[in-house]
Amino acid sequence: MLTLVLATVLGAPGFGVRLDVGAEVPVSQPQATYFSVGYGGSVTAALALLPVLDLEAQVGWVALPPTMEAPVSGTGTLLTVGAGARLRRPVVGNVVIPWGELLLNYGASGGSRLPLTASAGVSFKPTSSGFLVGLFGRFQQVFALAAPEPGYESFNASLLSFGLSVEYLHVPGADDQDGDGVSDDDDACPAQAGPGAPDGCPPPAPPVVNADRDDDGVLDAADRCPVEPEDKDGFEDDDGCPDVDDDGDGVKDAGDACPRAAGPSATKGCPDQDGDGVADRDDACPSVVGKPENKGCPTYRQVKVTEQKIELSQKLFFAFGGTRLLPRSDPVLLEVAQALKDRSSLCVRIEGHTDNKGLREQNLALSQGRAAAVREALMAQGIENGRLTAKGYADTLPIDSNGTLEGRENNRRVEFVLIPCSGVP
Repeated sequence: MLTLVLATVLGAPGFGVRLDVGAEVPVSQPQATYFSVGYGGSVTAALALLPVLDLEAQVGWVALPPTMEAPVSGTGTLLTVGAGARLRRPVVGNVVIPWGELLLNYGASGGSRLPLTASAGVSFKPTSSGFLVGLFGRFQQVFALAAPEPGYESFNASLLSFGLSVEYLHVPGADDQDGDGVSDDDDACPAQAGPGAPDGCPPPAPPVVNADRDDDGVLDAADRCPVEPEDKDGFEDDDGCPDVDDDGDGVKDAGDACPRAAGPSATKGCPDQDGDGVADRDDACPSVVGKPENKGCPTYRQVKVTEQKIELSQKLFFAFGGTRLLPRSDPVLLEVAQALKDRSSLCVRIEGHTDNKGLREQNLALSQGRAAAVREALMAQGIENGRLTAKGYADTLPIDSNGTLEGRENNRRVEFVLIPCSGVP
């Protein structure tokens, strides 16, 4: 049992140091006649074992100037060292700390002395830290133990002193910055006063019914950002928080041309799957790297894609009077197929045309056969048949005069006209 008590008392002691400085007044005879009012002080080290008890060790000094009646020369001095105890008000949460102490000292002043000191004071805590300032009063009874040395008086003496004290006292749990009576060590809210609350926290604020501090139409109870208004742009408007980048692509909505589809800043936040700097919505070839000046499509050597047609830089060649494509037509057809692959949303009508030589029925069959042969060649390159239509027009749509060899040569041709795909208006 004793071990448990000692462990509790000594487990977490506090500590402190105090400086007392003041006036010293001799009140006994013959000292009151021999000496004038002087000065003195002490330095006290404290071990705070209990909330109201300090064990102390003290070093002190007294200096009294002599009067004209003094039988001795020189200042009367007394140096002391001793120990004792102090009772005080607990420092936890208190601003005014009254205290009283009693010490037994050993002194030297031309012979051994035994001072008995009783002090009382009041200290003040100007801040929540462990520093204190205060006033003290002290009575000291000095007993002479042995014959003095020559030139020193040998009477018992009584001294009264008063002055100022400065102290640093650290007691575990004593800091209480919010002054609510709960030490910071045990205070769950050390900067907010909660008087009477065991955890030191103030009571929670009563809920405000139907509050909407940011006036965004989302009540605070459901508002994740109660002091920031929702931007009401149709994207996650129920959480009450403004969404500055709906698609999370790093381009803020204010400057994002596609705020709901992630894309790079180079295309103003719009998707660009082929990374050619042309946004998919403006890219005629969104899955193929192309050039901005060609609407995001690559350029070709022998074909050109316009708004209406795929134009050829040279004609397609067939066997004389027949529908079989000659090998010299292959490079052009390969580029036509590639252009259609690059533009997966395009469909084309392959038109066969002839000059006016021969019977209309024969020319119609020839033009239809040649258009169908081109269609088969493109399908062999992987173009879906649903994107290709073949039609022969014979000599009904000439582009030059049939009265010259050159004109008739120009009229014998195959054209690729862009048309809406099935189901697309």
